[in-house]
Amino acid sequence: MKWFVFLWIPISLFSQNNIDDIQLKRAIETVCRGKSPNFHKAHLFYFKQDMDSAYLYSSRASHLRKRDEINDFLNLIYGVSAYKKKFDSIAKNKLDNISPEFPFQHLVNFNLAGISVESQKFKEALIYYNKALNNNKIKSNTKLKIAYHNIGICHLHLKNYNRAETFLKKEIEIAKLDKDTLGLLYAKLDLGNVYYEQYKDSQAIALFEEAYHLGKTQEDLATKQITTQNMAVVEKNRNNYKKSVEYFEESIELKDSLWNKDKISLLLEKDKQQIVALKEKEVQIQKEHVKFQKQRSHWFLGGGIVFFLLFGMLLYFYNIKTQQNRTITAQKKQLETLNNTKNYLLSVISHDLRSPLNSINYNNETLHHALTHNDSQKALQLNNENITISKNTSHLLNNILNWALEQNDQLLFYPDVHNIGILIESVLFDYTPLAAIKNIDLASNFQNTHTQVFLDQELFKITFRNLIDNAIKYTPEHGKITVDMSISDHTCFIEIKDNGPGMPQDILDTINTYETLTIEKIDRSKGLGLGLLLSKVLMHKNKGIFKIKNNDNKGIIITLGAPLKMSENEAPAHTLA
Repeated sequence: MKWFVFLWIPISLFSQNNIDDIQLKRAIETVCRGKSPNFHKAHLFYFKQDMDSAYLYSSRASHLRKRDEINDFLNLIYGVSAYKKKFDSIAKNKLDNISPEFPFQHLVNFNLAGISVESQKFKEALIYYNKALNNNKIKSNTKLKIAYHNIGICHLHLKNYNRAETFLKKEIEIAKLDKDTLGLLYAKLDLGNVYYEQYKDSQAIALFEEAYHLGKTQEDLATKQITTQNMAVVEKNRNNYKKSVEYFEESIELKDSLWNKDKISLLLEKDKQQIVALKEKEVQIQKEHVKFQKQRSHWFLGGGIVFFLLFGMLLYFYNIKTQQNRTITAQKKQLETLNNTKNYLLSVISHDLRSPLNSINYNNETLHHALTHNDSQKALQLNNENITISKNTSHLLNNILNWALEQNDQLLFYPDVHNIGILIESVLFDYTPLAAIKNIDLASNFQNTHTQVFLDQELFKITFRNLIDNAIKYTPEHGKITVDMSISDHTCFIEIKDNGPGMPQDILDTINTYETLTIEKIDRSKGLGLGLLLSKVLMHKNKGIFKIKNNDNKGIIITLGAPLKMSENEAPAHTLA
């Protein structure tokens, strides 16, 4: 079975500190003095890496009628800045207009090669890179690493494996000299792909493992998540399901951390905006009050007509003040909601998290004792318990974060047309290894895999993951979980059925009758927590259906309904739920 691996084709990077760009800067400053103010500004912004301004001023300078020795430098700056802004056709046109005698022709070919790589014209890219590297004019290690990397990738796509291996090894040597850990990581991944394509499994796996350990040293969560997911797929295809599950869980946690980081930043920014807006309203009220006091001191000097005018103004300002007070009252209620959310989060941290942490600490102490006495069976049992506790705690935290975002109208909502079969299968794929540990048969029985629905795919995945996770958690070993699909009118129905112990009917009735999710409706002491309630609320945000009932035989049946197409007044957009 072939593995799923990642191919990397980086865009050429710009650095004002490498020797090639230093030489270019000196040459430009020599020829452009006093000749064109726009060109002068363009090259200053170019070396400050402000490509938007460099592109603007170089485009203005290109309209000059006078043509002299600055044209080649101007076309270079114009072309490279257009390339950085993804205007590939403009970039290629400007770079092709540079004369062959231009002393920095190697930089021209270097950037033309980068454009060809992005367009997947690999043979054309190799021609440009060969010209760029001719006569050893490129001195910068940064540009050499990029050139060797992209040449290796081009040969990999063209199935010239020996050539690809040669250039990727050159990149690795330079990355080691420069102590470029991130560049070394990606080079090892792509060299592993070269061996993988040749079915040299042992060499490929060794490089993937090295890339994974290098990823551990990086701060970038996306890099860590990619290398971890890569290892999960490798171990799965080696039939090492236990190790694959560990990597999948680590990958999911990293992916959730990326998502949570973005959502928390958005929540904090919204809170800041609300506080600033409230302060501005208070200042405005004070200004209006001062203005009112000044005006009132003059009203007693007038006659009867002035008195009626004064009375009208009083009514006018009274209405304004009443409206402002209503605004302040609404904002106060919103702040109270935020405070209640904060108190609930503190309550969860002090109660729901204390118990699993204490359990993990106790298990770790017992695990240490078991390892000291070589009791491997006991140690394995305790380790599995710790994994289960950690997973459940992480799942709880994700549900709490999604609830907090929903409470404060910060949950992003992207409704669009999606293939429901692909969404379901992607979640089931992630949970298949977890089900395999308990020997649970997790399967989808539907045949129509091309059904299109209109919903937010991330909110649906959160809902579906919650339900599958609960089903695996409460289904006994050697149990069965099935997912069926049916179409009726304008709705696609997804049915999740397990053969677990089921739930008390009063709790099922409570869940089915809830329409909104608030702190007052969450009763953890009765087993009525966030998971199922959050799933129902998110499904309703997708204008869908959520029903739960006990199976006549044994277990739970949950039915989700998703709309098959958008209504006339809906359109795909980036909105807040």
